[in-house]
Amino acid sequence: MFHPEIKGLNSVKKLEEEGKIKEALQIVLELEQGDDLSLRELLSYKLVKADLLRILGNFLDAIALAKEIFQEFQKLGDLVSSLDSLLIQAYSYMIMVNITQGEDLIRQAEDLFKKIKATSSLDLRERESEFLRIKAGIHHFKGEIHQSLELNKRVYEIAKDIDKKGLIAATLNNIADKYYHMKEYDKAIEYVKEALKVNPSFAVGLGTLIDIYVSKGDIKEAKVYLDQMRELSEKFDSIWNKTFYYNSKASILKSSLRARDRIKAEDILKELAIDNTLLGEARIQAIIDLCDLYLTELRMTNDPEIINEIHPYIQELLSIAKKQHLHLYLAETYILQAKLSLLTLELNKAKRFLTQAQKIAESYGLKRLAMKISNEHDELLRETKMWENLKLSEVSISERLELTGVNEQMENMVKRQLSEVPEISKEDPVILLILTEGGNLLFSKKFVEDFSFEDDILGGFLTTVNYIISEVFSEGLDRAVFGQYTLLMMPLQPFLICYVFKGASYYAYNKIKNFLDSIQNDNIIWHSLQKFFQKSKSIQIDDIPSLESLVTEIFAKKNIQ
Repeated sequence: MFHPEIKGLNSVKKLEEEGKIKEALQIVLELEQGDDLSLRELLSYKLVKADLLRILGNFLDAIALAKEIFQEFQKLGDLVSSLDSLLIQAYSYMIMVNITQGEDLIRQAEDLFKKIKATSSLDLRERESEFLRIKAGIHHFKGEIHQSLELNKRVYEIAKDIDKKGLIAATLNNIADKYYHMKEYDKAIEYVKEALKVNPSFAVGLGTLIDIYVSKGDIKEAKVYLDQMRELSEKFDSIWNKTFYYNSKASILKSSLRARDRIKAEDILKELAIDNTLLGEARIQAIIDLCDLYLTELRMTNDPEIINEIHPYIQELLSIAKKQHLHLYLAETYILQAKLSLLTLELNKAKRFLTQAQKIAESYGLKRLAMKISNEHDELLRETKMWENLKLSEVSISERLELTGVNEQMENMVKRQLSEVPEISKEDPVILLILTEGGNLLFSKKFVEDFSFEDDILGGFLTTVNYIISEVFSEGLDRAVFGQYTLLMMPLQPFLICYVFKGASYYAYNKIKNFLDSIQNDNIIWHSLQKFFQKSKSIQIDDIPSLESLVTEIFAKKNIQ
């Protein structure tokens, strides 16, 4: 990505290798303003600038700039720099955990790579390693750890082949991280120690090793590597090394049962949490660890005031995740908020946070997480009566903590563990309704022949639909339970689509989303719906034949995923 023949870029590369990214960026900004720059020089500076913005966590700026210069490189016929531009975009989307965009761009990058390889004798192995690393990251966030592991092993072979010490160490650490997520701690330790042989000054590797030993409960060994990290941070005065050191030190201290150690951990984490000079993810991890510390104190003391201490940090966590478009952190934080709302017996707030979390997971291709959220939302709806009864009883905070599952959610966030995929069966469709925003029925399609509004628990549904819209949908919720049925609602102005079914809601949610997209993209159906709406006239099944077949295709066929 760096072109050594372009004036000034060697010094930029050296600063980047030293972790002085802001200083490197400043030089590039100055180089951009130089006199008599050729178009290729200007584009090369912009390419490096985009990559530095990516490293700094300014992902949207990096994507926008890389997208702009991709078009310029295409015009020049510079396929290699075009590939670099795609890789910057794909990497940024991967770190933001926008799986949908990341996969699309990495496919484009792979196609372009193959084209260059077929027509050029250039050594492309380093770029091949880059797109393999991005693919590995995407598989990781999709929960496909074994595929991620195999791709990282391919990267490792390339790194050895081209003798890139930094890439070798980083890839060994990535392999260790996969084994860590698979809870194969001894293998993880073996790989990260190998990474440290390649690069003894590898702070990330030392941090990984400390995390593994803390997870194993081997605090004595964790402290050995913390001492090495302290020496490293003193020897190389960089903000990254110091951040890794203090994060790891706090992690060890908060694992202690001694009050004085936990107080020290709290002080360190508070300092990191408010330090705006740190990269977003470093602050996020400090805030997550701090929340975990407070929840442990809550379990020990049953003092509800501790919950109030957690909330400002949750808001800061959301703020950073939104600002940097870190979608996985955002969704996971909404889940945490949902569980904290259950802890204070605020059921509608809990449902609303789960609704927000699922929208994010669905929007950015986080299927495993979306399945988990949908499953938890279903359980909450089924257990609403139990939670309402708890309001009348005097159940302790510690008992409520067990019921909410907040400890498990916190552990997932602390250890950056991926959600277990629950077993979810497809729903049994009952009826689909298209209503106006005022609650008037425009269209209905029954999937159960013997189902009747008149003799069923849903008999009063149409007469109370305005209540449902005002009391459920207006609360930011998208579903409700009526006896054995679940009602899922999604707006599509000027309509409200309601799907009634039995069973789990995950596949139902995806079907209704697919239906909304389909009717919007079908001009005949969409214009016909608008026409009937304007005439305040109900639609019969023969009025729009293609609507009947679309509904059957999406909702009634058994092979719909």
